[in-house]
Amino acid sequence: MLYDRALEEGRLFGIVHDGRWYHVGTPEALPEVERALEAQAG
Repeated sequence: MLYDRALEEGRLFGIVHDGRWYHVGTPEALPEVERALEAQAG
């Protein structure tokens, strides 16, 4: 498994994301995210 191999080789890293997170994994999710971003902008 790639994850295990990267861990063994010291090449597995991560970062902490403390910003907003939006699920856009489906076309149906896009309008909701667009509305949220528009509301943020102003």
